[in-house]
Amino acid sequence: MPLIKCYECNQPVSSDASSCPKCGAPIGKSLQKANIEAKAKRQTKSCLGCGCLVVFIGIALMAYNMDWDKIREKSKSAANKRVLAEKVNQAKTRQGPPGTPEERAPLTAAAPPSANSLYVLEQVQERLGPNQDAPATNTLYRQQKVDVYETQAGWARVSPFYDGAVEGRTGQVARWVPLISLSKKRPADLPQPSIADDPRIAGIPKVGEGGLTKRDVHVLQAAARYFLETGKAQRVEYGDKSTSRPGVYYLNFGGPANHFFTSDDIPELEGRIWKLGQ
Repeated sequence: MPLIKCYECNQPVSSDASSCPKCGAPIGKSLQKANIEAKAKRQTKSCLGCGCLVVFIGIALMAYNMDWDKIREKSKSAANKRVLAEKVNQAKTRQGPPGTPEERAPLTAAAPPSANSLYVLEQVQERLGPNQDAPATNTLYRQQKVDVYETQAGWARVSPFYDGAVEGRTGQVARWVPLISLSKKRPADLPQPSIADDPRIAGIPKVGEGGLTKRDVHVLQAAARYFLETGKAQRVEYGDKSTSRPGVYYLNFGGPANHFFTSDDIPELEGRIWKLGQ
């Protein structure tokens, strides 16, 4: 039974001993077994480390792909929103004004930077082309302000292009007036009748506005006072002459609907007009 030195504490120990009696370090076969177990543990740790690394890389790649998918989805969503907004703006630009003139909003659109704002000198028809033979679609009145988008052969385009379906036509259309009917300077007011103010009456146009004559203004003012006197109205918010129904006027008493009437509906109309003054 030869003696050997313990590799840990350098104390003599039998080679047949399983461990050092001094420090407990494995000796002989036990040492070989311990070495084999240690090696196996190191290999296991190495494999576990590699496996963890592979799993970590896989998770990182999945996260990257998910983030990239989110970025692409956000980009698509932003692009779709831009396209939708553009289509909505185009639809608004093309939208025509349905209904009768006093029941509809005028066709409006932002003028381009190059557009000039001019005034209408006298009542004029808007036409769907730059010539006198084009169909008339609307009326412009003295002092009305319009945007001129372009001029062509003595005609001015005073609207953006819009869907011709609202005018019963195909393709894109626009509204034109003779250039000579427009001016950079606002026309002076026409002579107005001397009518005493009534704080209950508001929004009655002046002579020349919307093509109203002195007679039209007198009828509206007399009718407003008649409806107030008879208790049919507490206040008159605005009034005008119908552009689609000849000889018909309307007043609004503050509600959602207008009250339509003719001269024959106002008792003693001429006497009421005379009382208003000239």
